[in-house]
Amino acid sequence: MKMKKVILGCSVLAATALFITGCNKDKTVAEPVQDTEFQSTKDVIYANTVAADIEQIAAYMGEGQLLTKYLQPAPGSSGSIPPPVTSGNSITVVFSNSVTCRDGKKRDGSITVVYASSPVSYSANAMRDPGYVATVYLNNFWQDGWTVSVVDPFIIQNVTALNYAPGTDKLKWTFKGKLAINNVADASKNMTWEGNMTKLLANSTNSNVLATSKLLPIAWSSTIVANNAKIEYGGSSKGITANGTAYTFSITEETPLVRDYNCSPDKVLGVNTTTTNPPVVTPVYSEWHPFVSGVASFTTGSLAPRLVDFGVAGDCDNAVKITIKGVETPVDLMK
Repeated sequence: MKMKKVILGCSVLAATALFITGCNKDKTVAEPVQDTEFQSTKDVIYANTVAADIEQIAAYMGEGQLLTKYLQPAPGSSGSIPPPVTSGNSITVVFSNSVTCRDGKKRDGSITVVYASSPVSYSANAMRDPGYVATVYLNNFWQDGWTVSVVDPFIIQNVTALNYAPGTDKLKWTFKGKLAINNVADASKNMTWEGNMTKLLANSTNSNVLATSKLLPIAWSSTIVANNAKIEYGGSSKGITANGTAYTFSITEETPLVRDYNCSPDKVLGVNTTTTNPPVVTPVYSEWHPFVSGVASFTTGSLAPRLVDFGVAGDCDNAVKITIKGVETPVDLMK
């Protein structure tokens, strides 16, 4: 009988120990792994930048500014940009021998702009004219190691009202199309961009940016800081990212992406020196203008949505803050 009591006592103690052990079981849950996939976001922003660059080159061409800014070689460049060829309503600019342009980017191949007026009665023949429509063609076009080709027509259209008031109303365009952006060195990085965008010249009410007569070219950039263009972009794009996954990139009207021509993170590209005695040395400032403010949303594949903050007015850099599930991370972009 005593033996049974001892055994029973041991059983009770064992059960108690198990109970206590069960109550003290470690309930720590592993922290979720932070989503740090930023490359697809950087790739798609780069694709949007390429599209905006092509549109802006066409905008210079559309204002007859064929020997300035984007269309000039940077100091020390081994390449060249011959005088543009015009024929009727067609303008072609050729970038030769991987020329380094005033925005610091190397380019090769050519860009052709064919323009018209729609409706014809508007008699539009310049980018600033309501009804101006330009179709952009790329021929063996190459930029910084990427070939860019038009898959669907790349079309720019001035959608400003015919009788707009220059001191009050702002110039507005749309541009749309589809581009194949292929990496020369690594085909796995190839992308597509298919966009339907808006472009607003936010300070076109400044008479030094757009003359009230409507007869002078838009002063996209000037030696006077206050008179440089400020452009706001809206709309959306979609396509395939470098890893072969579909994406969408959207900008709301409330938070447009901004390019401020007062801003260029790469301040100086080189110097010009006169042949006079003594020589006069002047700096050549960069014409590279990244998106400096605004907010966009980005989704791709099974990844969580990304919110991309390009900064606030006054910033002048090529960086963003990417927010994923409430976690914000600063990221430097590709130029």
